Amino acid sequence: MFVVADDTGTVKFWDIRRPERAYREFMAHTSQSASSIALNPHSKNLIATGGRDRYIRVWDWSKTTPEPCFAVEMWAPVMRVSWCPEDGTSIWHVASCMASSDYNIHVWDIRRPYLPYASFNKHHEAVTGEYFRGDCS
Repeated sequence: MFVVADDTGTVKFWDIRRPERAYREFMAHTSQSASSIALNPHSKNLIATGGRDRYIRVWDWSKTTPEPCFAVEMWAPVMRVSWCPEDGTSIWHVASCMASSDYNIHVWDIRRPYLPYASFNKHHEAVTGEYFRGDCS
């Protein structure tokens, strides 16, 4: 099984044993590109998506009709999202970078989506990705 997010805003789950059609799919970002997707390492049912509609959304894809569990509204299109890999309180932390003049990486506690949990602002050019290493708390 693998998952993709595409230019139509759709998230598709594929079973490599049956490549003729997607196993499951749903619209994650309305009429906008879903530019990033990340599987939660702590919960097999949660995924985070980021898109050009300026949202990070967290989904429980095991439900019949997936709806966002959490949403973080951003001020620019989202280029990348990733989950913190460690246990503890950091299981709710998602990092993001945006496609704009905001050269920062922001870490969000998705339960409190109004202010970043942490921001890293030492970059002087556009950030196109991020990776968690070690403890995130």
